[in-house]
Amino acid sequence: MADLIPVPDGKMDRWDIDPRMDPYLICSYAGVKQPVEIHEKGAKACFAADKPARAWCR
Repeated sequence: MADLIPVPDGKMDRWDIDPRMDPYLICSYAGVKQPVEIHEKGAKACFAADKPARAWCR
């Protein structure tokens, strides 16, 4: 597993994904013991924003 450094993109952060990668989006929540893991197969980029807190890939 590798953590990618985001690229600031206005009011959100963006991660560009190499097509050879098989990305997973892993989110941790306060008060929740286990993180949520989502397989983002075929995604070209992932995004995260603070208000409201959210993350998505496309």
